[in-house]
Amino acid sequence: MSATCRDVTFAGLPATELQLPCGDRLVVAHHGAHVLSWVARGRERLYLSPRSAMDGQAAIRGGIPVCFPQFNQRGKLPKHGFARNLPWAVHAPKLDGEQAHLALSLHDSVATRRWWGQAFEARLLIELTPGALQIELVVRNTDT
Repeated sequence: MSATCRDVTFAGLPATELQLPCGDRLVVAHHGAHVLSWVARGRERLYLSPRSAMDGQAAIRGGIPVCFPQFNQRGKLPKHGFARNLPWAVHAPKLDGEQAHLALSLHDSVATRRWWGQAFEARLLIELTPGALQIELVVRNTDT
């Protein structure tokens, strides 16, 4: 048996679910590349606020958010940046026996330039292995 990946709906939001043969699983929303759930050894490891508006507009409360290009609130940028309020592209997963890898990406666009005039590429790299979750945010300046 090998790791699996499938598109799901989580509280009304489009999401991707990774599952390992041991039963560990992860759910990440396409909205904000927000990790919503991580079950390891049969136990949920993340808190997700029941008061969170899962409407695809507002930021999700709890889980593992992506805060970019800033944390907190300064200037015209939304609190904790705009990346958590936008849809991210989901790339084909790499499934290899007892592990699963998934990448999501966000690029500058008309929507991002409303707040921040810089060109960029952001990638969220997720690795799920038995009992472990590793997440890396890689941001590349594609501007001058």
